[in-house]
Amino acid sequence: MIKLFMSPKLFVAFVLGASLFSCKTINDQEDKRQQENASILDYVKKNNITAQPDSSGIYYISEVEGTGDTPGDSDLVVISYKAWDLKNHLIDCSDTANYNQLITYPLYQFGGPSVDFSMKYRGFPGWNLALKKMKEGGKAIAIIPSLLTFRDYVPRKYEFQLIKVVKDISSYERQKMNNYLDGIGKAVADSTPDGVYYIEEYAGKGDTIRNNSTVYLQITGKLLDGRIFFQSDTANFVPYVISTKQLVPGLEQVLVGKRGGTMATAILPYNKAYGKNVYPDPLQNGQVIIPWYSPLVYDIKIKEDIIK
Repeated sequence: MIKLFMSPKLFVAFVLGASLFSCKTINDQEDKRQQENASILDYVKKNNITAQPDSSGIYYISEVEGTGDTPGDSDLVVISYKAWDLKNHLIDCSDTANYNQLITYPLYQFGGPSVDFSMKYRGFPGWNLALKKMKEGGKAIAIIPSLLTFRDYVPRKYEFQLIKVVKDISSYERQKMNNYLDGIGKAVADSTPDGVYYIEEYAGKGDTIRNNSTVYLQITGKLLDGRIFFQSDTANFVPYVISTKQLVPGLEQVLVGKRGGTMATAILPYNKAYGKNVYPDPLQNGQVIIPWYSPLVYDIKIKEDIIK
């Protein structure tokens, strides 16, 4: 057995070096935080902002008071927003029409003009704190320190419009699904008791899909407004094994019992797709491509003769 040995002097030097490095890092972070605070104070002074910061450090300015509900911790809110740095560069927004003006990547890849945001999400708590000061129908400005957003020492000025406060999320999403079905004007061939809709375009004549079957699929995943968040290789079929969680639960549910060669559309409630969670795209700087509590539409084509 090989033993690694460090002399006492070398060990002390190592500990001191690590300690000094840690102190330098803390000092650098504190310097950046102080610079950020100074930039916020300078911006507030230059723009004659009379609002005082709350206990979290947020400067909140109500522009339109609103008359509806105030969001709670368990609600879903429909909002539109824009965000600027304190040099007045537009750095984020909910509306895709403004994307070409951005100097950074937007938080939502599929935005606008409004987006759904879960108040349960605590990834950037400055949003939650600001939105809880608002009422439905209101509009406000919030200057938020980066410690409450992206921890990048870049304070942001947000313009929020609170369009809707959703208390009953399941009913809200179900109504969106019903509106979608009405809009496409197609008869629903089948739907499951737990709310997964299935529209069959062509009934295949291949083998029947069962649990643990390997199926070969072409898939296009869309939001209810038609924007595509996923599309498989259109020239080839991709293998998936049923009951191994390679596919979202609702999609597996509609596939079992179908036959090879089938072409169909599945409309899934959020609890049969990605649930209450948001889905970020790791290949697009973590941009949100599926918002919280999203019903989804999947167009699927099943290869006919190679289901095992």
